[in-house]
Amino acid sequence: MGGLNGPLTTAIFLMGLEEICINLYEDTELLEDIFALSNKFWIEAGKRLVNEGADVIIFGEGLGYDKNLFASPQLLRKYLFPYIRELVMTFTSKGIPVIMHSDGRLHDVFEDMIGFGIDGYHPSERKSGMSLKWAKENYGDKICLFGNVDSSKTLPYATPEEIEQEALQCIKDSSQGGGYIFGSDHSLHEGDTTGKYI
Repeated sequence: MGGLNGPLTTAIFLMGLEEICINLYEDTELLEDIFALSNKFWIEAGKRLVNEGADVIIFGEGLGYDKNLFASPQLLRKYLFPYIRELVMTFTSKGIPVIMHSDGRLHDVFEDMIGFGIDGYHPSERKSGMSLKWAKENYGDKICLFGNVDSSKTLPYATPEEIEQEALQCIKDSSQGGGYIFGSDHSLHEGDTTGKYI
């Protein structure tokens, strides 16, 4: 599996979040230039990964936060999504499956994500309110879903029985007919020694 960055993630590394937010209103041409340069770099990197034997491409893109999207769906659709679609279709058009990684609550743009042509979505972040059951019922015949076991509270702090209960709920909600890969909804954490929720 070969890993790439999406255009927004690259822009965040280059400019910082504050500058991106300002330029969404003051200089969208600059942002689009950076998105285009990001794609030029990562598409070439992805092609090299495929040539070296990568069977799948996964790319990271930070579209959402705990409660909302990074920006309004309208702004994302106008300025960012054409570049994500280009990145995805470069590989899917050649038969290479593409998985999109994005944390956050993405319900409002999930239809757009399907439209990119992705084959999978990771990690279905439970703490942000991403409903695995909703995603499975609405899009489970179109993409593979990953994750959804809460890594911020359940895995570091819950009892083994509570972890098992949440894991079984994920499987119940999304495994019918296949198209689900079990896992956590984010990076794994050690937690603290108090055993209390943060």
